[in-house]
Amino acid sequence: MKKIFVGVMLLTTLQVWANKLSVSTTQELVNSGLQAKAGDTIVIKSGNYLNCNLLLSAKGTMQNQVVFMAEKSGTVFFTGNSYLHITGTYITVSGVVFKNGYSGKNHVWQFSHGKEVANNSRITASSIQDFNNPLRLDENHWLTLSGKNNRVDHCNFTDKTNLGVLVAVLLDDDRSRINNHTIDSNYFGIRKPLGSNAGELIRVGVSQHCTFYSNTTIKNNFFEYCDGETEIISIKSCGNKVVGNVFKECQGAVVLRHGNDNTVEGNLFYGNDKEGTGGVRVINEGNWIINNFMSHCKGQGFRSPLAIMAGVFNSPANRYLPVKDAVIANNTFLNCSPFSISEGKDAERSVDPKNVLLLNNLFYANKPGPLCYTVSTIDSVYAAGNVYSTSLTNPGVSGFNAGAISLQKWDSKGFPVIGASGANNATKKFLDSLNAIASTRGVPAFSNTVGANDINYFKALFANAPTLGNSWESKKMSATTISQKTITVSTASELETAISAGANSKIVLKPGTYNFLQPIVIKGSITITSNGAAVNFATSSAINNLFTLQQDAQLTLQNSSINAAGLTAQHFIAVTRDGSGIHTNIQITASKILNFAGAAIILAPKSSYLDNITIQNSVFENNKATLLSLKDEDDNKGYYNAERIVVTNNRFTNHTGQIATIYRGGTDESTMGPIFSFSNNKIVNCTANSALIELFGVQQSKVNNNLFTSSNKAGKTIAYTDNTKAFHYQKNNSTVNSGTIQENKFVINN
Repeated sequence: MKKIFVGVMLLTTLQVWANKLSVSTTQELVNSGLQAKAGDTIVIKSGNYLNCNLLLSAKGTMQNQVVFMAEKSGTVFFTGNSYLHITGTYITVSGVVFKNGYSGKNHVWQFSHGKEVANNSRITASSIQDFNNPLRLDENHWLTLSGKNNRVDHCNFTDKTNLGVLVAVLLDDDRSRINNHTIDSNYFGIRKPLGSNAGELIRVGVSQHCTFYSNTTIKNNFFEYCDGETEIISIKSCGNKVVGNVFKECQGAVVLRHGNDNTVEGNLFYGNDKEGTGGVRVINEGNWIINNFMSHCKGQGFRSPLAIMAGVFNSPANRYLPVKDAVIANNTFLNCSPFSISEGKDAERSVDPKNVLLLNNLFYANKPGPLCYTVSTIDSVYAAGNVYSTSLTNPGVSGFNAGAISLQKWDSKGFPVIGASGANNATKKFLDSLNAIASTRGVPAFSNTVGANDINYFKALFANAPTLGNSWESKKMSATTISQKTITVSTASELETAISAGANSKIVLKPGTYNFLQPIVIKGSITITSNGAAVNFATSSAINNLFTLQQDAQLTLQNSSINAAGLTAQHFIAVTRDGSGIHTNIQITASKILNFAGAAIILAPKSSYLDNITIQNSVFENNKATLLSLKDEDDNKGYYNAERIVVTNNRFTNHTGQIATIYRGGTDESTMGPIFSFSNNKIVNCTANSALIELFGVQQSKVNNNLFTSSNKAGKTIAYTDNTKAFHYQKNNSTVNSGTIQENKFVINN
């Protein structure tokens, strides 16, 4: 009866206001979404709308649209279990914020509901902030676009941490194909590595819809620190445009994964020498990559500033159709890693690109190195008018000539720009052919200069990027710091109390014995030190983990000397098993851990994830356990448990058990990690039933300057296994009376 009364009152209010309504409660807002009529404006009062499942299903017209607007932009908050779904026509939503909540199996913003879709509708000047499902692997999208002629603009999207594409354009049926959606003037920021596939920022289509035309435009957006996976924008349909966007320090690329006749034009890729920063990956037919500027992009392989892929013969839709009829023209590459032709060629991807035109591209580097990586069998890649600096070495690709290149600067920060090199008459025949069809693709006519056509255009693009998104929300990363408390303890009970008391504490252990009655949960940032003094850890009864790290937790053992002989625990440090863990870090520095017997000193179980594990300048003696156990992601979906593992300047003596076992199964190629570094360590009299260091599916590793002495004599010291391409660098490792290093084809000894 109450709902009926509210509905009647609301309907009466709508009629009284005659096209204008003010709502201030969740129920009023939900009802207005179902009852609004063409020409109505619903003003949402500032406040918190908890657990609001908002469906807007009005039927506006071009002349009389339906508007849902915040009373004041940025003061209307949707929290708890909330979502916004739109069906109908000509609906605009503006000024709302989704934060401090999640949407479960639903998508947060969606231009559809059930079997109904939205057309000619818009979400503008709004934001989604850290609106993540509690469990990292519970997948959903923040925004899905269905229907036709919808627009999302001047919005902020920051800190998505759970599995799933941030923006998905769906092509499920004819109502959503040739859709002419526009995604423009938005800010996409801070997506940390996900540790799996499905970390894209924008995906247009899926592999089974790759032959359909979407005609979606992604224009004038700012992508900053978007590192979720190797595909920042994943194009899986035809006829799309990626135009005028800025990608700042993003570990990935614009990937033309499936679909034909797409255009990537006038974008700035500003890598700033960050590892893994890429440009454009080219697959399929008829794709144009023109007038882009790649600056200091340092990605390799699939993340190269330009990767022209090898294809699969008779490829199924979900693999790699060969590159054909591509145009790559008037792009500028400044101090980037080498580009690649026929990237990823192997027994499956055996088809080289065909009928590819590389025209008037400019490559400058201030350090010696190769211009590109390619294969010797390519006979239908045509190049003309391309110029590279004399510091680079051409592996023999025709149509590329060394030349003098000058540098300019934009501003006092010294952001460098390459000047154009002037006309090149040798390319005129190609330009005439391209310009004959340029207008049909909606791109400007090609000029006969080398490199990106208008430097001032990129200067303005970069200067304008910070203003994109909504106008009322700061896009700067928080500089807030929490002061660290220092607490001195002398018992296990006091240690537990100190850890529970503060989110950012440095805890000093007095010499003595710490007898633990139960596991200790770490929720904040905790540093534990004994200032070099020896302490004993013990338990009264067996426990599973001594320390368990929850989401966003950080544990540092610093200058501690811990004798764990009396400790009966399976794991010294472990990450929570419930799947909620994200942005967790472990550091052991200048410490000693002695006489621990259990399953693992550090455990990252299935579904857990850490940003970093760092072990440095430390000593491990007489332990009987795996030191680093990250091997439980055995479902072979490409998941893994830590992005970056660094082990350096340590000594391992009389250790029984593996030093590191890391597993990333499956054949997924979308992630940069795990990244493993093992350097300047001494391993003495250590044994294990398998390799001391076992790397399965690790994407990058550096194993340098290590000394193995009397260790795993009849076995292996290091073993590499990979199902996909990897980069393993080895240098100056010595084995004295120790087992062998089992290498594979991805190991580079230098």
